[in-house]
Amino acid sequence: MQIKEMAEEMGFEVLHGIVDCLWVIGEPISAFKEAVEKETGILTEVDTYDWITFLPMSDGTGAYNRYFWQAEHWQDEDPGRNGPQG
Repeated sequence: MQIKEMAEEMGFEVLHGIVDCLWVIGEPISAFKEAVEKETGILTEVDTYDWITFLPMSDGTGAYNRYFWQAEHWQDEDPGRNGPQG
């Protein structure tokens, strides 16, 4: 099963996905995490963001790896982690 389709079948809204990441909105995220791990046999991690922005490429299509976010719980743990990626 494709993980994107699994998320949609479980009622999650899929925002974006790349090779090793899938951004979704919905609850309970723990149930989705467990389902992915059961289906793939791969341990996963969940990060929670206050907001996230995916930046377009010059042709207007979505870039696979250009995004930035805010997550308050990371500010004390790793101040360098908040910010642009890609």
